[in-house]
Amino acid sequence: MVAPSTIVCPTGYRYWYGECWLLDTTSRNWFDASINCNSKGGYLGSIHSAEQNRWVYEFVRVNGYSGSDIWIGLNDISKEGTMVWVDGSENDFMLFGTNQPDNSGGAEHSVMYWASQNGAWNDGPTNWVIRSLCKYNETLSVLSPGERSKLYIVADHHFVFLISFTYLVVAPSSIVCPTGFRYWYGECWLIDTTNRNWFDSSVNCNSKGGYLGSIHSLEQNRWVYEFIRASGYSGSDIWIGMNDISQEGSMVWLDGSNSSYTFFSATDTRNYGSYEHCVIYWNNKNGAWADTVCTAGLKGLCKYNGTVSLNSPGKQYILSS
Repeated sequence: MVAPSTIVCPTGYRYWYGECWLLDTTSRNWFDASINCNSKGGYLGSIHSAEQNRWVYEFVRVNGYSGSDIWIGLNDISKEGTMVWVDGSENDFMLFGTNQPDNSGGAEHSVMYWASQNGAWNDGPTNWVIRSLCKYNETLSVLSPGERSKLYIVADHHFVFLISFTYLVVAPSSIVCPTGFRYWYGECWLIDTTNRNWFDSSVNCNSKGGYLGSIHSLEQNRWVYEFIRASGYSGSDIWIGMNDISQEGSMVWLDGSNSSYTFFSATDTRNYGSYEHCVIYWNNKNGAWADTVCTAGLKGLCKYNGTVSLNSPGKQYILSS
């Protein structure tokens, strides 16, 4: 019996000092690429040294994709100019190309390996559909639902032998959002693309165990707007849960949460005509809000934590932190 010393990677993955890397050749936007990595127990890749960056780029090159833009996990979605890794690791190394990042057009918040730039990086819009790099450590889920593979190495990182065993995943260690939803710090968000009035939109969110979305910081508001924009709906008015139906001028969130944060547009004429009591993301206003009539037929933003109940009989996603 040989004691395993560290991780071994399945076929198609590449090993780097306790990590398994995968080049996902399916083109996706940055959010979907991130979710795809999450679904296997990893994250979009984070890179922490010139040595590691050279290794990753060589991995990309030998697979024939050095001429492709490829997502990594660095982004400034939450705060322009403040780059962070999606896996929460320290931002201790960056290698942007000449005159990058430049946030061209005010819409570039996600980072990629830049095509044909020998391992240099560039920022780009989150809705670009390109390949991506996933990074995994400790546990890698490559099997059927409910199973994971624990992967070990015997020898060193140059010559490896695959030893694996599977075990049943009883309780997830972090929230996993169903397909089409987006994750934000313990919450799952969904754009309901069916046009409904504010009341029906609220009932629809409630039917799945959630509420029309509540937003509590500039950081979160920016993330939600990026989600809307990347999904192709920045030109649409979209319901959120804020309203002053009960008392004009006293804005509250439908889910009962604190309403101290708002982000109304400076050009919004509040309660125009004395009948605007429900709040929207205002189309093409870069994340600003407005109030409007509650009877308008619009898309809605649903927010879930705890349980997301999908419409298949007996099927639920239990979300536990």
